[in-house]
Amino acid sequence: MTKKIVMLIALMPLAGCAGGGLGGGTCKPGSFSSYIGQSKASMIGISAPGPVRFMSPGKPATADHEPSRLNVMLDGQGIIRGFKCG
Repeated sequence: MTKKIVMLIALMPLAGCAGGGLGGGTCKPGSFSSYIGQSKASMIGISAPGPVRFMSPGKPATADHEPSRLNVMLDGQGIIRGFKCG
């Protein structure tokens, strides 16, 4: 019985992941594929289902995972190379 309780307590932090986190849902990265190869400026003011974060190589970013957030992956020159949720 004690072993089961310890295992349940150990797994409780993962329960938040199962529900999709704070934002729930997805950021729909495929919807923005037409921006790949364009500059960061081309996405300023876009309408996205959740928050948008621009990520550049070597730049710090928070480690929190927000499924509804669209991460715009940039190269060193500010050109969009891809998208992912988180």
